[in-house]
Amino acid sequence: MKHTTSALAAMVAIAALALTGCASGGGGSTAPETGGGTSAEAPDVAFDGAEGGLDAAYGEPEIKEGYAFTVGWLTPTLANPFVKAVYEAGEAETKRLGGEFIGLDAGLNVDNQVSQCNQLIAQGVDAIAVYGVDPSALGPCLEEAASLGIPVIGQDTPPQAGEELLPSYTSAVLQGVDYPRYLVTQHAASLAPGAKYATIGVNIPVPLLQYSIGRAEHWADEFGLEFTERVDAQGDTSEAAADATNTILTRNPDVKVIFTYNDPAAAAAANTLLAAGITDVLVYGNSGEQATIDLIKEGSATGTVLLDTKQIGVQQIWGLYNLLTEQNLPLPKQIVPAPVLVTAENADSVVGIGG
Repeated sequence: MKHTTSALAAMVAIAALALTGCASGGGGSTAPETGGGTSAEAPDVAFDGAEGGLDAAYGEPEIKEGYAFTVGWLTPTLANPFVKAVYEAGEAETKRLGGEFIGLDAGLNVDNQVSQCNQLIAQGVDAIAVYGVDPSALGPCLEEAASLGIPVIGQDTPPQAGEELLPSYTSAVLQGVDYPRYLVTQHAASLAPGAKYATIGVNIPVPLLQYSIGRAEHWADEFGLEFTERVDAQGDTSEAAADATNTILTRNPDVKVIFTYNDPAAAAAANTLLAAGITDVLVYGNSGEQATIDLIKEGSATGTVLLDTKQIGVQQIWGLYNLLTEQNLPLPKQIVPAPVLVTAENADSVVGIGG
């Protein structure tokens, strides 16, 4: 299936229909007033990003009976539920196809991941799937892998659809960043047109995370929301996200929308607002973790985008297996499984990551 422009337009239309009749933000919270005594409406903005033209999947490979292979999987951190769900899907699919899976967790440490990459080559893996902490740091190791005929497929490398692949990568599976950010900012603008917003990023040099917050700000501006500031959490923890939320509230008491870099940060922001007795700020996450979806049901958070973790993991293995067994070639340079916007309108019918 390909995400053609027309297909995405249809998805946007469905999302817009789901908003009809929404009079509140996160479930029971009151939608923020935009001030001025006007009945402002959010501008109608079409999605025109490069993600719209990508395939959603590689060709499904036929299992070659008796074919033995080993996949090395480099992951930035298994402490993150989204990353862990992708990892587990890749591991399960490798085993289903008859392969051996070697997964290594870098703990968000660039040097660790470089060493782990070299370790995989020394162990003689047949293929490598990699989600880089800092993809540029892996360049020499992956160049060696390519010279040895070891195919490499990256996750979100580069994170932006349409960009050239880094050297040594055959293809990349994108989790989807631009379109999910379009969906949540469209939703926020429909509830609170013209409202002031802030973003919570994180001080980790992962290109995907930086790009993601940048796209949230881009689309929020396109939809007519008013930017106040971005505050980076000083670490990928709930405590750091809560601190960032408090900073935003102190500096911008009139902020009405907060977009966060991921769902745990959104949950921390929502709980911080709840503890402060603030009920008129909309909070949006990204990834679709069950804990955040539960907060949406309760009315503490407003929305998130459920990313297809299973397919993100499965597709990396399909791509590598296709390359090893010479099936469904040539591979597209990038693919992106379809996301789902989750709000109070559909939260009861969605099973999130970890649910």
